[in-house]
Amino acid sequence: MSAAAAPHPMPGETAAHERQQALQESFGSQAGGVAAVFSSKAGDYLAARPNYPAELLLHLHDRLPAASAGLGPQQAHVVDLGAGSGQLTADLLQQGLRVTAVEPSADMRALAVQRLGQQAGFAASAGTAEATGLPSGCADLITAAQAFHWFEIGAARRECLRLLKPKAEVALIWNDRRSEDPTQEALDALFDEFGGARRQAQKQHMNRQGDLHERAGLAAFFAGPVPASRHWDHEHQLDPAGLLSLAFSRSYIPARDSAEGQVLTQRLGELFARFAQQGRLTMSYRCLAMIGRPHG
Repeated sequence: MSAAAAPHPMPGETAAHERQQALQESFGSQAGGVAAVFSSKAGDYLAARPNYPAELLLHLHDRLPAASAGLGPQQAHVVDLGAGSGQLTADLLQQGLRVTAVEPSADMRALAVQRLGQQAGFAASAGTAEATGLPSGCADLITAAQAFHWFEIGAARRECLRLLKPKAEVALIWNDRRSEDPTQEALDALFDEFGGARRQAQKQHMNRQGDLHERAGLAAFFAGPVPASRHWDHEHQLDPAGLLSLAFSRSYIPARDSAEGQVLTQRLGELFARFAQQGRLTMSYRCLAMIGRPHG
Protein backbone atom coordinates (compact mmCIF):
# COMPACT_ATOMS: atom_id res chain seq x y z
CA MET A 1 0.00 0.00 0.00
CA SER A 2 1.39 3.39 -0.92
CA ALA A 3 1.87 6.05 1.75
CA ALA A 4 -0.88 8.65 2.07
CA ALA A 5 -0.15 12.00 0.49
CA ALA A 6 0.84 14.76 2.90
CA PRO A 7 -2.00 17.23 3.59
CA HIS A 8 -1.84 20.30 1.37
CA PRO A 9 -0.59 23.34 3.35
CA MET A 10 -3.18 26.00 4.12
CA PRO A 11 -2.51 29.66 3.25
CA GLY A 12 0.26 31.05 5.44
CA GLU A 13 1.10 27.66 6.88
CA THR A 14 4.53 27.35 5.26
CA ALA A 15 5.85 30.65 6.66
CA ALA A 16 4.33 29.92 10.07
CA HIS A 17 5.89 26.46 10.04
CA GLU A 18 9.28 27.98 9.29
CA ARG A 19 9.06 30.24 12.36
CA GLN A 20 7.84 27.34 14.43
CA GLN A 21 10.68 25.17 13.20
CA ALA A 22 13.22 27.88 14.02
CA LEU A 23 11.90 28.02 17.59
CA GLN A 24 11.98 24.25 18.03
CA GLU A 25 15.44 23.97 16.48
CA SER A 26 16.74 26.46 19.04
CA PHE A 27 15.98 23.77 21.64
CA GLY A 28 17.01 20.87 19.42
CA SER A 29 20.32 20.19 21.17
CA GLN A 30 18.57 19.58 24.50
CA ALA A 31 18.14 15.92 25.40
CA GLY A 32 14.52 14.95 24.89
CA GLY A 33 13.84 17.87 22.57
CA VAL A 34 10.93 20.25 23.01
CA ALA A 35 8.98 17.87 25.28
CA ALA A 36 11.84 18.02 27.81
CA VAL A 37 12.24 21.81 27.81
CA PHE A 38 10.36 22.25 31.09
CA SER A 39 11.43 19.04 32.82
CA SER A 40 13.85 20.88 35.11
CA LYS A 41 11.60 23.93 35.39
CA ALA A 42 8.29 22.39 36.44
CA GLY A 43 8.55 23.44 40.11
CA ASP A 44 9.45 27.02 39.24
CA TYR A 45 6.63 27.15 36.69
CA LEU A 46 4.05 26.11 39.27
CA ALA A 47 5.45 28.43 41.92
CA ALA A 48 5.37 31.69 39.99
CA ARG A 49 3.28 31.65 36.84
CA PRO A 50 0.01 33.60 37.27
CA ASN A 51 -3.47 32.18 37.13
CA TYR A 52 -6.09 33.51 34.74
CA PRO A 53 -8.67 36.24 35.41
CA ALA A 54 -12.23 35.29 36.31
CA GLU A 55 -13.53 37.31 33.36
CA LEU A 56 -11.74 34.98 30.95
CA LEU A 57 -13.25 31.89 32.55
CA LEU A 58 -16.75 33.33 32.39
CA HIS A 59 -16.18 34.25 28.75
CA LEU A 60 -15.02 30.72 27.94
CA HIS A 61 -18.13 29.27 29.58
CA ASP A 62 -20.32 31.64 27.58
CA ARG A 63 -18.65 30.46 24.36
CA LEU A 64 -19.52 26.81 24.94
CA PRO A 65 -22.01 25.49 22.38
CA ALA A 66 -25.56 25.85 23.69
CA ALA A 67 -25.95 22.08 23.90
CA SER A 68 -22.85 21.92 26.12
CA ALA A 69 -23.44 24.99 28.30
CA GLY A 70 -26.81 23.62 29.37
CA LEU A 71 -25.43 20.32 30.62
CA GLY A 72 -25.13 19.57 34.32
CA PRO A 73 -21.92 19.92 36.37
CA GLN A 74 -18.86 18.15 35.00
CA GLN A 75 -20.58 17.28 31.72
CA ALA A 76 -19.10 19.77 29.27
CA HIS A 77 -15.63 18.54 28.33
CA VAL A 78 -12.59 20.79 27.77
CA VAL A 79 -9.34 19.54 26.26
CA ASP A 80 -6.49 21.69 27.60
CA LEU A 81 -3.52 21.38 25.22
CA GLY A 82 -0.03 21.97 26.58
CA ALA A 83 -1.56 22.10 30.05
CA GLY A 84 1.77 22.23 31.87
CA SER A 85 1.40 22.03 35.63
CA GLY A 86 -2.31 22.77 35.35
CA GLN A 87 -2.77 26.50 35.90
CA LEU A 88 -5.65 26.90 33.46
CA THR A 89 -6.83 23.34 34.04
CA ALA A 90 -7.41 24.12 37.72
CA ASP A 91 -9.38 27.25 36.89
CA LEU A 92 -11.55 25.37 34.40
CA LEU A 93 -12.28 22.63 36.94
CA GLN A 94 -13.47 25.32 39.33
CA GLN A 95 -16.07 26.23 36.70
CA GLY A 96 -17.59 22.75 37.02
CA LEU A 97 -16.17 21.49 33.72
CA ARG A 98 -14.57 18.17 32.91
CA VAL A 99 -11.01 18.80 31.78
CA THR A 100 -8.45 16.56 30.14
CA ALA A 101 -4.98 18.06 30.56
CA VAL A 102 -2.82 17.07 27.57
CA GLU A 103 0.86 17.55 28.43
CA PRO A 104 3.89 15.81 26.85
CA SER A 105 6.35 16.66 29.66
CA ALA A 106 6.24 13.90 32.25
CA ASP A 107 7.45 16.24 35.02
CA MET A 108 4.90 18.94 34.27
CA ARG A 109 2.11 16.39 33.91
CA ALA A 110 3.07 14.79 37.24
CA LEU A 111 2.69 18.16 38.97
CA ALA A 112 -0.76 18.59 37.44
CA VAL A 113 -1.79 15.12 38.61
CA GLN A 114 -0.39 15.78 42.08
CA ARG A 115 -2.36 19.02 42.36
CA LEU A 116 -5.59 18.03 40.65
CA GLY A 117 -5.77 14.25 40.51
CA GLN A 118 -8.34 14.02 43.31
CA GLN A 119 -10.68 16.59 41.78
CA ALA A 120 -13.83 15.39 40.07
CA GLY A 121 -13.73 15.81 36.32
CA PHE A 122 -9.93 15.81 35.95
CA ALA A 123 -8.01 13.56 33.60
CA ALA A 124 -4.48 13.74 32.20
CA SER A 125 -3.01 12.56 28.92
CA ALA A 126 0.60 12.20 27.77
CA GLY A 127 -0.31 13.28 24.24
CA THR A 128 0.64 16.34 22.25
CA ALA A 129 -1.33 19.03 20.44
CA GLU A 130 -0.69 17.13 17.22
CA ALA A 131 -1.60 13.67 18.57
CA THR A 132 -3.65 13.75 21.76
CA GLY A 133 -4.74 10.12 21.71
CA LEU A 134 -8.27 11.25 22.65
CA PRO A 135 -11.43 10.06 20.86
CA SER A 136 -12.84 12.01 17.93
CA GLY A 137 -15.65 14.45 18.64
CA CYS A 138 -15.01 14.54 22.40
CA ALA A 139 -14.37 18.27 22.99
CA ASP A 140 -16.90 20.98 23.77
CA LEU A 141 -13.95 23.40 23.94
CA ILE A 142 -10.21 23.17 23.32
CA THR A 143 -7.88 25.53 25.19
CA ALA A 144 -4.19 26.25 24.74
CA ALA A 145 -2.70 28.69 27.25
CA GLN A 146 0.93 29.83 26.84
CA ALA A 147 1.43 26.85 24.53
CA PHE A 148 0.57 27.72 20.93
CA HIS A 149 4.14 28.64 19.98
CA TRP A 150 5.18 25.00 20.55
CA PHE A 151 2.61 23.57 18.13
CA GLU A 152 3.26 22.17 14.68
CA ILE A 153 0.49 24.30 13.24
CA GLY A 154 -0.96 22.21 10.45
CA ALA A 155 -1.00 18.98 12.46
CA ALA A 156 -2.42 20.73 15.53
CA ARG A 157 -5.22 22.29 13.47
CA ARG A 158 -6.17 18.93 12.02
CA GLU A 159 -6.12 17.29 15.46
CA CYS A 160 -8.32 20.04 16.90
CA LEU A 161 -10.83 19.62 14.08
CA ARG A 162 -10.90 15.90 14.79
CA LEU A 163 -11.59 16.46 18.49
CA LEU A 164 -14.13 19.28 18.29
CA LYS A 165 -17.84 18.62 18.50
CA PRO A 166 -20.05 20.52 16.01
CA LYS A 167 -19.92 24.30 16.68
CA ALA A 168 -17.24 23.84 19.37
CA GLU A 169 -14.24 26.19 19.31
CA VAL A 170 -10.55 26.54 20.15
CA ALA A 171 -9.38 29.22 22.62
CA LEU A 172 -5.76 30.34 22.25
CA ILE A 173 -4.77 32.18 25.43
CA TRP A 174 -1.78 34.15 26.65
CA ASN A 175 -0.89 35.87 29.92
CA ASP A 176 1.32 38.66 28.59
CA ARG A 177 3.41 40.76 30.90
CA ARG A 178 2.66 44.45 30.29
CA SER A 179 5.87 45.49 28.54
CA GLU A 180 5.29 49.21 29.03
CA ASP A 181 5.57 48.83 32.82
CA PRO A 182 9.05 49.83 34.12
CA THR A 183 9.39 46.60 36.10
CA GLN A 184 8.63 44.58 33.01
CA GLU A 185 11.03 46.62 30.89
CA ALA A 186 13.84 45.86 33.34
CA LEU A 187 12.89 42.18 33.46
CA ASP A 188 12.72 41.96 29.66
CA ALA A 189 16.21 43.47 29.46
CA LEU A 190 17.52 40.67 31.69
CA PHE A 191 15.69 38.05 29.63
CA ASP A 192 17.23 39.47 26.45
CA GLU A 193 20.68 39.46 28.04
CA PHE A 194 20.54 35.92 29.41
CA GLY A 195 18.08 34.23 27.04
CA GLY A 196 20.34 34.09 23.99
CA ALA A 197 19.17 32.63 20.69
CA ARG A 198 16.26 30.80 22.30
CA ARG A 199 14.84 34.07 23.59
CA GLN A 200 15.16 35.69 20.18
CA ALA A 201 13.52 32.73 18.43
CA GLN A 202 10.55 32.91 20.79
CA LYS A 203 10.19 36.67 20.31
CA GLN A 204 9.80 36.08 16.58
CA HIS A 205 6.43 34.52 17.38
CA MET A 206 5.14 37.77 18.81
CA ASN A 207 4.71 40.79 16.59
CA ARG A 208 2.70 43.11 18.79
CA GLN A 209 0.73 45.97 17.27
CA GLY A 210 -1.27 47.79 19.91
CA ASP A 211 -4.17 45.65 21.09
CA LEU A 212 -4.02 43.44 17.97
CA HIS A 213 -1.41 40.93 19.08
CA GLU A 214 -0.52 39.40 15.72
CA ARG A 215 1.34 36.19 16.39
CA ALA A 216 3.09 33.88 14.04
CA GLY A 217 0.87 31.09 12.79
CA LEU A 218 -2.57 32.33 13.81
CA ALA A 219 -3.87 32.79 10.26
CA ALA A 220 -2.44 29.40 9.30
CA PHE A 221 -3.99 27.72 12.35
CA PHE A 222 -7.47 29.14 11.79
CA ALA A 223 -7.00 28.73 7.99
CA GLY A 224 -8.82 31.97 7.44
CA PRO A 225 -9.55 35.23 9.26
CA VAL A 226 -8.07 35.39 12.75
CA PRO A 227 -10.79 35.78 15.40
CA ALA A 228 -11.03 39.12 17.17
CA SER A 229 -9.06 39.21 20.38
CA ARG A 230 -10.43 39.86 23.85
CA HIS A 231 -8.26 40.96 26.75
CA TRP A 232 -8.43 41.50 30.49
CA ASP A 233 -5.83 43.23 32.66
CA HIS A 234 -4.83 41.71 35.99
CA GLU A 235 -1.94 41.60 38.48
CA HIS A 236 0.16 39.02 40.27
CA GLN A 237 2.22 39.56 43.43
CA LEU A 238 5.65 38.01 43.93
CA ASP A 239 8.11 37.78 46.81
CA PRO A 240 11.87 37.43 46.09
CA ALA A 241 11.65 33.66 45.71
CA GLY A 242 8.68 34.05 43.39
CA LEU A 243 10.59 36.41 41.12
CA LEU A 244 13.41 33.88 40.85
CA SER A 245 10.92 31.15 40.01
CA LEU A 246 9.23 33.34 37.40
CA ALA A 247 12.54 33.97 35.66
CA PHE A 248 13.90 30.44 35.84
CA SER A 249 10.60 28.96 34.64
CA ARG A 250 11.29 30.54 31.23
CA SER A 251 12.23 27.97 28.61
CA TYR A 252 15.12 30.10 27.34
CA ILE A 253 16.70 30.99 30.71
CA PRO A 254 19.79 29.00 31.85
CA ALA A 255 19.53 26.64 34.81
CA ARG A 256 19.80 28.12 38.31
CA ASP A 257 23.01 26.26 39.11
CA SER A 258 24.81 27.30 35.93
CA ALA A 259 27.36 30.12 36.00
CA GLU A 260 24.98 32.35 34.07
CA GLY A 261 22.12 31.36 36.34
CA GLN A 262 24.04 32.45 39.41
CA VAL A 263 24.79 35.84 37.88
CA LEU A 264 21.14 36.22 36.88
CA THR A 265 20.06 35.38 40.44
CA GLN A 266 22.11 38.33 41.72
CA ARG A 267 20.73 40.65 39.05
CA LEU A 268 17.16 39.62 39.84
CA GLY A 269 17.76 40.43 43.50
CA GLU A 270 18.85 43.90 42.47
CA LEU A 271 15.74 44.31 40.32
CA PHE A 272 13.51 43.23 43.21
CA ALA A 273 15.14 45.73 45.57
CA ARG A 274 14.64 48.48 43.02
CA PHE A 275 10.96 47.95 42.22
CA ALA A 276 9.35 46.07 45.13
CA GLN A 277 7.10 47.80 47.63
CA GLN A 278 6.57 46.42 51.12
CA GLY A 279 8.35 43.22 50.18
CA ARG A 280 6.18 42.43 47.16
CA LEU A 281 6.70 42.94 43.46
CA THR A 282 3.60 43.67 41.39
CA MET A 283 3.59 42.02 37.97
CA SER A 284 1.11 43.54 35.53
CA TYR A 285 -0.43 41.18 32.98
CA ARG A 286 -2.81 41.39 30.08
CA CYS A 287 -4.65 38.13 29.45
CA LEU A 288 -5.37 37.76 25.73
CA ALA A 289 -7.76 35.25 24.15
CA MET A 290 -8.53 34.45 20.54
CA ILE A 291 -11.46 32.06 20.21
CA GLY A 292 -12.81 30.51 17.06
CA ARG A 293 -13.19 27.34 15.05
CA PRO A 294 -10.44 26.49 12.56
CA HIS A 295 -11.49 25.83 8.99
CA GLY A 296 -10.86 22.39 7.62
